[in-house]
Amino acid sequence: MLKPTDFDESTTGGRTVGGVVLPNEGGSIKSIIPLNDFCPLEETEIVPYFAPEKGDLALYASGSLGDHYFDENGNDLSKNIDYKLSAETMLSGGFVLRKITAPRELNNGTNFRAVTPQPRVSGRVYVYHYDVKTTETGEKLVVPAAAQVTGTIPNGRTIEGWYIVGNGNRIVDENTVIWDRELTIAPYFSRMNGTQNLVGITNPADSNGKPLVFGNEQGNCKPQRVVNGDVTSNAAFYGAASRFENTVAVGGGNGFAELGSEFGYNGTLVKGAEFRYATKVTDGAAVVSIKKAHTFYYNFENFGTSAVDFDIKGVNSGGDCEGPRTRVCLAPGESIRVSYTVTYNLGGANKNIMVYFFFNEEVVNLKLGVSVNVVLDSANKNIEDETAPTPQTAISKTDIIDNRRED
Repeated sequence: MLKPTDFDESTTGGRTVGGVVLPNEGGSIKSIIPLNDFCPLEETEIVPYFAPEKGDLALYASGSLGDHYFDENGNDLSKNIDYKLSAETMLSGGFVLRKITAPRELNNGTNFRAVTPQPRVSGRVYVYHYDVKTTETGEKLVVPAAAQVTGTIPNGRTIEGWYIVGNGNRIVDENTVIWDRELTIAPYFSRMNGTQNLVGITNPADSNGKPLVFGNEQGNCKPQRVVNGDVTSNAAFYGAASRFENTVAVGGGNGFAELGSEFGYNGTLVKGAEFRYATKVTDGAAVVSIKKAHTFYYNFENFGTSAVDFDIKGVNSGGDCEGPRTRVCLAPGESIRVSYTVTYNLGGANKNIMVYFFFNEEVVNLKLGVSVNVVLDSANKNIEDETAPTPQTAISKTDIIDNRRED
């Protein structure tokens, strides 16, 4: 039987060894055994862990993690799969801990409950000590270098960056830490040549020259008709991007993901719902002319848990739609790129890119990634068609990348 004194103090830094971890072949933790209970009958690979500075080690159970779980506004997240917490046992700095992972960023004020399975004896007094920290000690995610990427990218596109596919398509940066042994990453691209950028924006001025941001005219979601002429509440719609910055990678089904934004509706959007949404292009002179052909390109990705089935159509004035009507059907995780060309005859020259949605089926908690592009006066420009005819899964054109060392 091992004792704490069996370990060289020069390697423990004066800390007391509390037990050992038996690792799996892949490096994950198979079991945790207190030192007093460790009696191997054969040669065994072990990793010692330090005893807690106070009391005994108690790890909470995954099955009770987040059964009471609320965001900063008091909304119940316990049944929301997009925010479902997961936990795993790990070693960090020589101590055993449970690492909590949230698939989306949690705002200040979010709270949840975790329960330890250890029984308690009636009449005893228990004092709990918690050591809580943000774990950023894993391997840094290394993306492929430019020399490793082959092939020709059309229409002047370039790779702008990489994202982790799924669970909100997290953008990879220099601080991204990887905990999963296997994951899928994919590149996102610059917009194709000829597409309109933000121009003449007074605040913030540094947004000029950047790509359009879907729905940056927050609140301009009208007429919001549902069945029988009823009107929905603007409060139920939301945009997850800042007003003039695209923040999430949105696949296009054609392999050309772009930075876009998340657009959603909290609650049930009923069958027959329809509404208009506007993307502001400029604070200056009108850029969308009538009597000229304009080609619109949208990347859509279904970030939600329900299938979506809707049509889109161009609109330049009020609720009077013009041009072709395009249907979009996406299962969760699917993405598609669609385009349509329209010559507006109604209304006048405009500063906005507007689109009208018609929902063919009910959807609960809509979460839709969107990137928007327009080629103005497209009849006089030669743009290669990039429209994908059918939706594809978000991971259909990516490879498995293993970034963890085999130490």
